[in-house]
Amino acid sequence: MKKLLLILILFYLTSCNEIRFNYYFLNLEPDEKEYLSLNLLLKDSVDFNYLSSNDINKLKKSKKIYLKGIGKNFLNFIKLLKDIDLLQIIKCSVFEVDIIKYNSLKRLDIVELQYLKKLKIKHNELLKNIIVLHNENLQNISLENNPSLSSLTLIDSPNLKNLIINNHDSLTSLSLIKVNLDNINDINIVHIKELNLSENNFIKFNEESKYLEFLSLSNNKLNDIRLSSYEKLECLHVDDNNLRKLNLEFNSDLKIITCSSNNLRELNLEFNSDLIFLNCSNNNLSKLDLRKNPKLESVYSSGNEIDTILVNKDFNGVIDKDSFTLVLKDSILL
Repeated sequence: MKKLLLILILFYLTSCNEIRFNYYFLNLEPDEKEYLSLNLLLKDSVDFNYLSSNDINKLKKSKKIYLKGIGKNFLNFIKLLKDIDLLQIIKCSVFEVDIIKYNSLKRLDIVELQYLKKLKIKHNELLKNIIVLHNENLQNISLENNPSLSSLTLIDSPNLKNLIINNHDSLTSLSLIKVNLDNINDINIVHIKELNLSENNFIKFNEESKYLEFLSLSNNKLNDIRLSSYEKLECLHVDDNNLRKLNLEFNSDLKIITCSSNNLRELNLEFNSDLIFLNCSNNNLSKLDLRKNPKLESVYSSGNEIDTILVNKDFNGVIDKDSFTLVLKDSILL
């Protein structure tokens, strides 16, 4: 069976000495070995009043359900699924989805519901992972009292107007990408470790979280960002913004920095001795001092006005070619 794979690529550090791309795969076609095979139920023409008791029993006993293409019978179908632990809802013609008190549900995927405007996910005791993708007309989301929720991914809902995320102290991974946000004032990120807010409308960002390890604010409108509270931050992406300065003094654990396509005139990295990867391309930098970054493996600095890069004499990494002089402390290498 052919499978449609959605690949979300996060540039993520897997160890202190190694950088890799971390791929997250969302399987958008049912695995015959895992999913209940009741193909007739995926047809909009099915009359639920005439389902056999055997079919209904199969539904109630199943643990993993994949729904695709259901329209008018969607609400009737959903009512039968209270005991499942995984639910995928794909391309169903519905305006509203309520997932309330599904006390066995652990993972929920909602993908490409073209007409969906309202989404409520409340009081689901075991729900850990929510993925909501490509719902272009979605306007209102309410997530409340899902006490086990650890990961929320919301991508590509450009018409979102209201987002409520309440009582989720267990939440450690939050991705709100391309959802028309300019602030997260009403969202508690105190316990968040991974935060991705790319492709939104942030101008400033000064939220506090002492546990944050991964932060992406790429493709916003940032002209100011405060990072002083993120002492555990290891990975920072702020590409494609309007930043003129970037203060990294309090982020000594940083291993990955990408800050390309901003308006940076200087970049002080003296407090980032664990840095492994740097992309500062397409800024207004004239000099780059890397002498305090002995672990650096890769540097991308093209598209600047750099004429000098200072490096430690033990530097063994790779710097992308551009017109500059590479200075190794006491000697000069052209």
